Amino acid sequence: MITRLFVLIVFTLTLSGCLPWPNVARPHSCPKVTLIQDPPLLGDIRVQSSIINFSGKCSYKRKKTVLEVSLSLVFDVKRKKSNDAFSHNQGYYVAIPKFYPNPMGKRVFSFPIKFEANEKRVSASDWVRIIIPIKVGTPIDEYDIYVGLSKSSS
Repeated sequence: MITRLFVLIVFTLTLSGCLPWPNVARPHSCPKVTLIQDPPLLGDIRVQSSIINFSGKCSYKRKKTVLEVSLSLVFDVKRKKSNDAFSHNQGYYVAIPKFYPNPMGKRVFSFPIKFEANEKRVSASDWVRIIIPIKVGTPIDEYDIYVGLSKSSS
């Protein structure tokens, strides 16, 4: 009975993140990632894009002074006319307001998307790695990440 109670207490503490042993590895916390979904652009546009999903992971380096964030993004891209083959350069940004106005605060990425003749919609994905310097003692929630579509897509 005491063994079961001990196992139950350790299991509960483990799930709550309150491990009584300081040398037991805990999962690394990651900054919050928010997708910015801009309203569709009106007018004569050839392509309409949206970010429909993402996944990510993070790991700390150099005694928790550098955070490496890997993001995988999934895009839904539609076009008006579908009778010819067409290439589109999909742009998006990753912003960390903590670093504004430093150029590190917002980076723009792009990758090509190809439409075959008569293809109106494609799903595409891209992967990006972001390196974030972390000040010791600064809470990770101060390094929130925002991802959105770049207006420079063509």
